[in-house]
Amino acid sequence: MAYYSGLRLIDGSNLKWSDVDLSAAFFSFIPEKTKFSALRQHEEPQPLIVPIHSALLPYLLELPGSDDPEAYLFPSLAGRQSSGRSGLSYEFIKIMEDKAGIDGGASIKGRSDTDTKGGRDKARSRRTRSFHSLRRTNVTEFRKAGVDLETRQKIVGHADKSMTLKYTDDALEKLRLEVEKLPPLPMQSK
Repeated sequence: MAYYSGLRLIDGSNLKWSDVDLSAAFFSFIPEKTKFSALRQHEEPQPLIVPIHSALLPYLLELPGSDDPEAYLFPSLAGRQSSGRSGLSYEFIKIMEDKAGIDGGASIKGRSDTDTKGGRDKARSRRTRSFHSLRRTNVTEFRKAGVDLETRQKIVGHADKSMTLKYTDDALEKLRLEVEKLPPLPMQSK
């Protein structure tokens, strides 16, 4: 689901049936990051509308449904913490490593997304391969398919284009190829 939708783990695990329109094939929900950002700025959070990929629709149609629109799509995941040793992200890494034999990659330290804006002012560590890697892959594959930056930004709900560019893993390679289109200067004879 993360590959096709680009949803964050916390948002995907807390989707309710009221957030899904299967006939029109889209999700409409307020991402957790958007809720907190709007709260800090005393604004009304705006919903993110994400079209459902045609390959994801059959999976969603087969999920056990509910007559209650406030029921969760994934009840066993809903309401759970996503980070930390007992969080969903760590569980995902363990499944990747133990069941699928995929190395979760090294744990790297980095700055928090918000530490320069007066938010969490601390470094946090993350794995080089995790559930969030699927979100990065989503953005990268859209770029490879020729989807423009603004559209990619809207699909994943980034407020800032610079974040979308960070998520496009091969952006530097594309720039390198574009730079090579500049013709060389003519050689001067001595």
